[in-house]
Amino acid sequence: MEARTSFILRPMVSLEKIQEYYIQGFININKHPFTELYVINYSKRASMEAIWDELTLNFRGLIINKQGKIISRPFRKFFELDQLPQELIPRDNPLEVYEKLDGTMGIMYWNQNKPYIATRGSFVSYQATKATEILYTKYSEIFRFLNPSFTYLFEIILPENRIAIDYGSTSDLFLIGIINTETGEEYNVYSFPELNFPRPKIIETFNIQEFINKNEKNIEGFVLKYVNDFRVKIKSKSYTSQSQFISNLKEYIVYKTICNRQSLYWEKKLYKIDNQWFKCILSEVIKMSEYYRDLTILSNTSNVEIDSLHIEARYINNRIQRNQFQIDILLHKLNYY
Repeated sequence: MEARTSFILRPMVSLEKIQEYYIQGFININKHPFTELYVINYSKRASMEAIWDELTLNFRGLIINKQGKIISRPFRKFFELDQLPQELIPRDNPLEVYEKLDGTMGIMYWNQNKPYIATRGSFVSYQATKATEILYTKYSEIFRFLNPSFTYLFEIILPENRIAIDYGSTSDLFLIGIINTETGEEYNVYSFPELNFPRPKIIETFNIQEFINKNEKNIEGFVLKYVNDFRVKIKSKSYTSQSQFISNLKEYIVYKTICNRQSLYWEKKLYKIDNQWFKCILSEVIKMSEYYRDLTILSNTSNVEIDSLHIEARYINNRIQRNQFQIDILLHKLNYY
């Protein structure tokens, strides 16, 4: 089993640096509800202002204990090909190309000798909770093969967590990475046949320009892996436009649903359309309500009003979850204005 040397963040992270970055607003930190573990993720501000250094690049779901010891080490952040400056674009051919799945990254961690899965920003998000449930219901028989000194990384695919690509009824954990937590050495996920998780598709021959020109449908894109585990991602034009539309629509629906108090109007309007995405998109109301203080449209809203909006958002989300709405939202079918 051959290890590939990767960019290594030391096993102990400076708590002073973490505090400094947190105060500056470069990172978000969430504590585990029952134990002294913390998951750190770069903030929206760091992303928007491109505050990238050896720490923020590695603070992508990094899990530490209260002493700053790394408990789980996910991939460092990697960028889309067209986001890289020319001098950083690899000139050689990738060592490996695999399909980029359109889900949520799951990070395995251990608590009291039992494995659990977190997401980049939370130990108890819906995706983390559901992924841990899948882990125990489908894969408990392979726990004996898991090495607690490794960090196992997954793409969490759930029908109710559809982002843009439709995977049908698939509800599973796709193994996308295995990293030695202490050393940062990365291992090929196909070198562990005893772990019967599904894996992303490996592409034997790949031409970047052909992929761009072809503009494939129902695929997010591909990850290109080079020497020293340097990764870049490339997305299809179809996926980019589709995900951008969904992102814009989420923001618009939040504005209409929350700020204009038209929740039932939008729920009924969207319910009359055809089939997928509704539940997934409207559930974003909950996520975005956590950032209300950062939204300019709510800059003059009092704390009492914000609390009220958050309660309203949860009410809407509960209705969506309870009724299991599945609606395809198509721009030309919505009369926005």
